Amino acid sequence: MNEREIKIPVSDLDAVRERLLAAGADLHRPASLERNLVFDRVDQPVNRRLRSRGELLRLRTDGAGSRLTFKSAPRFEGGVKERLEHEVAVDDPEAARLVLQSLGFAVAARYEKVRETWRLLGCEVALDRTPMGGFVEVEELAGDLPPDRIEQVCRRCGLDAGRAVPEDYLALYRTYREGRRDLPRDMVFTQ
Repeated sequence: MNEREIKIPVSDLDAVRERLLAAGADLHRPASLERNLVFDRVDQPVNRRLRSRGELLRLRTDGAGSRLTFKSAPRFEGGVKERLEHEVAVDDPEAARLVLQSLGFAVAARYEKVRETWRLLGCEVALDRTPMGGFVEVEELAGDLPPDRIEQVCRRCGLDAGRAVPEDYLALYRTYREGRRDLPRDMVFTQ
């Protein structure tokens, strides 16, 4: 599946939620803690690792269960991040972790967020509370939507698509953590 999305930092997730309600959005999944394990071949030279190529192998567990996801390196078109995504449900995340480790992958990073998701105009709107602040992700749910659908959803929610950041949460946290030795290495909640 081809993923198309943007991520926008926001200071007030409650205000975005109110605008979603006013726009007629449907709550898809209430807020729940999401735990992500990012796997890579840390025994390989840096240029042979998934992360250095912009790829991602992730095991996610949240209120809806667990999923193993591979994402290709992103490309950007009009500020929208596009990448190939393959995802499969996992009944036993610990067994999936052991399989990956048996294949030579190790947990290279962890990140957490509290996410609630909404549906509006064929897009999923995720309200993410992270250890470094709030973010909204707007992702197309189908590939046959008009090319400006993400921007339409942003306008309805009072979001400025021009403020979208191209980085993923790992890169954003690395920058956020610079000079702050009191923060954990991984983007996890400490309380």
